[in-house]
Amino acid sequence: MILKYKIFLERKDLDESVAIDNLYNSIVEEVTNSLNTGKGLKLGNNMIVFELKVYSGNLDIVLMSNLKGAGFGLTSQTKKAFIAVPKDSCDIKNITNYEDSIKHEISHLFDYIKSGKELSNTSNKGKIDYYNDVQEINAYYTQGINKVISLMDNDESYRVILNDFKKFKNFFISKIECFDDIKTLWNETSIKRLDKRLYLVLQELKEKYIEK
Repeated sequence: MILKYKIFLERKDLDESVAIDNLYNSIVEEVTNSLNTGKGLKLGNNMIVFELKVYSGNLDIVLMSNLKGAGFGLTSQTKKAFIAVPKDSCDIKNITNYEDSIKHEISHLFDYIKSGKELSNTSNKGKIDYYNDVQEINAYYTQGINKVISLMDNDESYRVILNDFKKFKNFFISKIECFDDIKTLWNETSIKRLDKRLYLVLQELKEKYIEK
């Protein structure tokens, strides 16, 4: 399966959300089909690797045991991009449990594609440093906006908050899936950065849903 993704020189959050959805759906479809047909390279007892062709290269989808959520990285030798997902996520009954986590990591993948540089490792940082890291702010922001758009696409009643920035911001924060109370961990710089992006995407959403 060959997938093409538009890489934006200027970030367009709504377009990127669509691209994240498309890749997520393709991952689910490809892995499910591969498991049903018996395809897949097995490495040991706790790992299965599938290869997807995306953008201008390949992406490995690695199914691993003992994972709490998804993860993004590059292989140590070949620097090939991969997204690791919990092994039980491939059960169609469980896949939605990891949707937000996988989409979070897809956002990291897109950052890597756009920058062309290896992303810094944030997994060993403390909570404050982790949640205020620029690449993590972007991933959580993208994850939250993706959920907001999905809800508004399917239920018009959610769109009433588009007339109130504060309500929109609180709704956005409530849709970020996170182990911690993320809003209490952002510093002033991070909040300002998020507010700016939220204001801009709010205008895009008004244009999409209201100002037609």
